Amino acid sequence: MHNLDTPPPSRLPFRLAAAMCGVTLFLVLFGGSITTMGAGMAVKGWIDAEGHFMPLFPIAMWFRDPGTFVEHTHRMIGIVVGLLAIATVVATHLKDERKTARIAAWAALIAICVQGAVGGTRVLENSQDWAFLHGALGQLVLAVVWCTTLVLMPSFKVAPPADRAVGKRLFGAARVAVFIVYGQIVLGTWFRHSVRVSTEIEGSDKLPFPVGIFLFHVMGAIVVLVVVLITAKRARQGWEESSDPATKRLFRRLEVWLHTAFGMQFTLGLGALATLKMERTAAAPVLISTLHVLFGALTLAACASAVLWGLRYMWADAADAPSEVSA
Repeated sequence: MHNLDTPPPSRLPFRLAAAMCGVTLFLVLFGGSITTMGAGMAVKGWIDAEGHFMPLFPIAMWFRDPGTFVEHTHRMIGIVVGLLAIATVVATHLKDERKTARIAAWAALIAICVQGAVGGTRVLENSQDWAFLHGALGQLVLAVVWCTTLVLMPSFKVAPPADRAVGKRLFGAARVAVFIVYGQIVLGTWFRHSVRVSTEIEGSDKLPFPVGIFLFHVMGAIVVLVVVLITAKRARQGWEESSDPATKRLFRRLEVWLHTAFGMQFTLGLGALATLKMERTAAAPVLISTLHVLFGALTLAACASAVLWGLRYMWADAADAPSEVSA
């Protein structure tokens, strides 16, 4: 409960961050479909898109073909994400006094700016190396934005029951999972670009199958399975051992999220492999491969969330986090 003379903390930073996170999900979806379709250069130029200021790109040209539609829509969504990131930083500085909240908001904005600059350079240079870097960073940016939203969430401000043992176990497993999952994402991006991004240089979809990268990616999936299961087990231990109802709900949801995100990621990976020889613009490879990318990002976000919750329980009495928040 709050003192009647003290206004309740503003939810505006969280609402803006949540909107930013939701729009970023669509950004990753469109980005994944661009790689699958090989549409990275469907629109020449960046800010000056084929002689037009990007936001004023003519509607008729926007819908001229699937590749142009996906690529230009991806850019426009990126602009919205950037504006929401700026608004989140401003609102956090005005409405949230926590240092961690402000750092998180700035981290999201910087990550989005870097990703946008890499994407623009990829187009201006017509470079497959920059395309690979842009793809590899995309899912990491979503995880950063997701974590920013978590830090700004009202329930994250509430100091949980001090349980350093639970927090330490979860943090220890989750931080390893984050690095391994992201390594697997980089391998997957490398594999996708080796297989699909070809027409701009080779003029053909029939590229040699990158067996070495594929085998590393398969072995990586097994390692990811192990670390995600260990992290989920730590979450399960947390809700089994805790007597606090809120903690039980939190750790149970975290366990379910870890299992679900990786399960979907693994299943969609098999589906993406089965569609490799299909026409790149067909519905099946575009949908399955794009969802595979999205759930890779969500798996990384789940592990990153586990890191933050582990730290939150380890630092339950930190002065930077208010002990109470309005309902």
